[in-house]
Amino acid sequence: MTEDSASPSDFELDALVVALICVNHYSLEAGWKLRGDLRREGLAAPRTTAKLGIAAVAEALERAGYKRGRINEIVAPRVVALMKAVEAGQLRGVSSAVRSRNERAFGDLLQSVWGFGPRSIANAWLLLTPAQQAGRDARGA
Repeated sequence: MTEDSASPSDFELDALVVALICVNHYSLEAGWKLRGDLRREGLAAPRTTAKLGIAAVAEALERAGYKRGRINEIVAPRVVALMKAVEAGQLRGVSSAVRSRNERAFGDLLQSVWGFGPRSIANAWLLLTPAQQAGRDARGA
């Protein structure tokens, strides 16, 4: 399987979910701290989350520590849309775009997913590209 045909990695999925929930003055730092709890609630599991109803996802967000009242109901359908896109293979080029630092291709991929606007795309890029740079630095590339 080539990198372009692979689904986003667990790390990339975590970053995409965090980017989606960091709206309306919710910081990336606060969202990133929740990633383990989001994963434990199954919110970074495409097959499972794509089948959940909006209310179930909103409740899972709450249990994960994302306690934002009605905003949970606004964010929940975005998380479901993301997981449906992953399940459908719509985000297969994400890893390649990040690795090659192709922000335009990355943005084009995410923009095709309902709920990803300019701020969420920028947040996802910010979360994913420092890790790529650190990895290259560690390898001496």
